[in-house]
Amino acid sequence: MMKEHLSTCLLFALLSPVTSLTCSNCRLPRDYDACDVVKNPHRVCRSYGICSSGVLQSNILQCYQKETYRQCEDPNFCHSGDYSVTAAEGKFLWTKVFCCRTELCNLEPLHLPPREDLLPNGLHCPACYSMVGTRTPHNCQNQGNVSCLAYETKCIDYSSMLVFDHDIFDLIFQGCASEDMCALDGKHFSFGYIALINVKAKCYDPEKSSRQIDLKG
Repeated sequence: MMKEHLSTCLLFALLSPVTSLTCSNCRLPRDYDACDVVKNPHRVCRSYGICSSGVLQSNILQCYQKETYRQCEDPNFCHSGDYSVTAAEGKFLWTKVFCCRTELCNLEPLHLPPREDLLPNGLHCPACYSMVGTRTPHNCQNQGNVSCLAYETKCIDYSSMLVFDHDIFDLIFQGCASEDMCALDGKHFSFGYIALINVKAKCYDPEKSSRQIDLKG
């Protein structure tokens, strides 16, 4: 009797249709609310996809600095949170991401205030920055301290691959970071058109700012 029950359950599982998730699908170059559903129809995600909504401000890539987006996302790359980094050479990354798993759950747009509105929080961290092609020799030499902004309450030693379009870079930096940025250690992360692969994020309190960067291994 038990074998017959298990066989029936297995049969139903095999015959049951795979449910797909419908997500809002929209990309806007700035922090706009409006999303033309005719030009940007809702999208049925693949069976393993989830919905995401995000907003980005960054100067890491000169050709991709601001965007508001809603899309399907791989759950292994989607992590809800507020991510903020201030590194050397004036480089910064600021993004807010929301991930969800119900029908059209990403309709609500996310917002970020202008970067210049963020105030220093009195904390400082050692800083460096390097982003080069994966086969190009690189180093990340300390360039002094940077002032942390808003909720950047940690110092970070960071490295990952950055994928944009068909280009792959090695991204290494040291600076100030939000706690959500620190939580990406050991993960992959996608926001908009950017994917961060094999993130290493070692964070520590700002009073340890005399530490030198060590991202080997």
